[in-house]
Amino acid sequence: MKAMILAVRLFDLTRPRIHLLQPVLAILLILSFSFSGVIRAQESEVKEEVKTKEVIGRLSSRSPINTPNYIGIILIDSRGNDTNRDMFFSVDKNLKISHKKKFSDIQIGDTIRVIYDEISQITEDGKKKLVKRVAKIIKFVRSGKDKKRALSSY
Repeated sequence: MKAMILAVRLFDLTRPRIHLLQPVLAILLILSFSFSGVIRAQESEVKEEVKTKEVIGRLSSRSPINTPNYIGIILIDSRGNDTNRDMFFSVDKNLKISHKKKFSDIQIGDTIRVIYDEISQITEDGKKKLVKRVAKIIKFVRSGKDKKRALSSY
């Protein structure tokens, strides 16, 4: 905005002295500010990295059954015991369900395998910052009521 005001002042024809360089300087001034904005926009672009990963755990929370927007799971170890870690995922609109007919058939407490995309941003100094996890495939492993079956059989 300041550049525009300065340019208008340079083009002011009511001043008694008008130099031939004033219009040229005004145009150069406007162009320099516009190009500096483009350069700043290009520098601020953030690189994204997407990795596909997989975890297994017990379903601990989810959005309403008819509109799956997110899920939460408590991670389990190789012996089927709950760990003290949990993960939350956004749900992709093209979510695929395996071993069940639909998402609403999977209940809280059921063991599931989640294949998801982990989206990270790489900052200018090279550090990764987790943006979100998006669940792509949910595979039903076993019911939460049947805890006696060995997890290794899946």
